[in-house]
Amino acid sequence: MPSWSRSVLALTALLAAGTPAAAQTLEAGALQVRFTGRMQFQYNTSSVAGQPGTFDMRRARQAVRLTVDEWIHGLIEADFALGRLALKSAFMELAASPGVNLRFGQYKMPFGLFQRTSSTQTLTIERGLRIRGLDAQLADEDSGLDPALSELDGALLMGEEQALLDAHGYQGYDMGAQLHGAAGALGYAVGLFNGNGADRRDANGSKTVAGRLTYALGGQDAPLALGAAAILKDRTAADGTARGHAVELDAEYGAFRRSGLHIQAELVTGENMGVDETFLGAQAVAAWFAALEGPRVEGWELVGRASWGDPSTDRAGDAGVLLTPGLNLYFHGRNRLMANWDVFVPQGELFETRHALRLQAQLHY
Repeated sequence: MPSWSRSVLALTALLAAGTPAAAQTLEAGALQVRFTGRMQFQYNTSSVAGQPGTFDMRRARQAVRLTVDEWIHGLIEADFALGRLALKSAFMELAASPGVNLRFGQYKMPFGLFQRTSSTQTLTIERGLRIRGLDAQLADEDSGLDPALSELDGALLMGEEQALLDAHGYQGYDMGAQLHGAAGALGYAVGLFNGNGADRRDANGSKTVAGRLTYALGGQDAPLALGAAAILKDRTAADGTARGHAVELDAEYGAFRRSGLHIQAELVTGENMGVDETFLGAQAVAAWFAALEGPRVEGWELVGRASWGDPSTDRAGDAGVLLTPGLNLYFHGRNRLMANWDVFVPQGELFETRHALRLQAQLHY
């Protein structure tokens, strides 16, 4: 980690530690400072041999939001989970008008509905496939990687939608500049990025370009949002700079903690840069939230998720489906207890069905 990142993270921790919990927002003239954070404590199992059930500090983040003169904004967010200090978001934004905002720094690229949904508001505990030890089970130790499978930079490409996007770096945190805004129901974002992921300088002369359009309709009674995104990503390969692309369509009906039905769905396709072939993926999550009148438990929610991914449409036997039933109990705001049962079902006979139980407690402030 660069020395400037360590200094910024240390400053964030000191500011947060010295701020009383009851006074999370400070004001001094034209400057407003707000402190926020999240902690997610998880217990998870894995049906893969040699992977015991374990308690896990999934996230432990502290963030500082800054506003200067009501139009200059900034955010710095650090993650301290498991003692591995990491910088997440760190950016400056010039909000000239609702339709024109210019952002510089590190943040999530404008691609992917599920990735851009905060982990404090996701309907399932994990956005995609995360069963410990699964990738190691897919490669035969004696004969090497099965020819039906593919890999990218030494990482196995899993048959699940979010796993494919993450492995290629088509979504997530990166460093760059972005123009975004909204005009009525229409929203847009377009950005230029290094393409190397979080907290990394560019390694070649090319840049990654990503853009997203959204359209909101249905009104407050039946909110429906449609989205489309595209990315042209560069990567440093053994023989020089390589480029890959992906496109995405998504839809969301309902809203977080809103009574009744809440659905999120995403469809993606793009280039499998490991083998120069095409991948496909889709995910849909449906939830039903019921508010309660109790003084402490404010609601409960039933959740179901199905996520499918095919790393290569030219190969048979490498696709898979992730199925997740779940239950969420809500307290004040985003504070909640969550329970998920992840079941990964392979398309072919290369490996067995694997599963994992997850229990998570989330503190948000």
